[in-house]
Amino acid sequence: MTAWVHCNVCYRLPSQNNKVSFYLTSCGHLLCSNCNNVEKSKHCPVCKRRATVLELNRNLRADLQIFFRNPKDLLQQYLKNLKDVLTFQSTQRSRLNKARRTQQSKIAKLAANARAQLKKKADAEKIIVAEKLDLQKELNALKRRFRELQATLLARREAEARKRTATPVSARTSRFSLPRNGLAERGERDGHESSFVATSTPNNDCQTMHRRGLRGANTSLKHVAASFANCGKEPSPIVPSKVLSTPDILGVKNYGDRLRFA
Repeated sequence: MTAWVHCNVCYRLPSQNNKVSFYLTSCGHLLCSNCNNVEKSKHCPVCKRRATVLELNRNLRADLQIFFRNPKDLLQQYLKNLKDVLTFQSTQRSRLNKARRTQQSKIAKLAANARAQLKKKADAEKIIVAEKLDLQKELNALKRRFRELQATLLARREAEARKRTATPVSARTSRFSLPRNGLAERGERDGHESSFVATSTPNNDCQTMHRRGLRGANTSLKHVAASFANCGKEPSPIVPSKVLSTPDILGVKNYGDRLRFA
């Protein structure tokens, strides 16, 4: 035991020869076994305050043994403990900082990827919008072209319908006009035969004109013109038994059958 330990009442020093024990009071005084009456009086003989005592031996509490250790040893122990504490805390800080840096790096990569995806998406949307505008323009052009073609087709149909329904009478009769001299001769020569020609058009006026007689080429032409002009006003009472041919209409003999079967 260190040389500074002594009894605070009788100043006895501890030695290995005698069997005197020493005690530590709760008020911080040292007593030898001869001066220790605290257990009976419950008061410290030095300061007279209420106190409790503990014997100084190897079973003394660790937090109390520290008061009896060499300060140099305590300093070395404290330095070692301090170093261990600093090492432990530094390691933990390093691990935490490394984890934070790794996490920040991952976050930065995710943010960069997100920005790239957003940029790619924005570019794709711009392309889609441009394509949509182009397709809309093309669709509008096709619609205009369709309307133009539809209007052109409708105009052509209307023009053809007007041509079919509004053809002048003179244009229709001119296609059926005959030579003046030939028709006059046929009217004078075969007047009787031509009056009985079957026709699908009203022939009342035609027969009336024919009964008046064909007095010349001019009369024959008037008869033909009157026949065409008055046709279609009345339903024809004659239903032909066969399709009339050109010789039948003209009132001439048909030599086609004879030539066909000769």
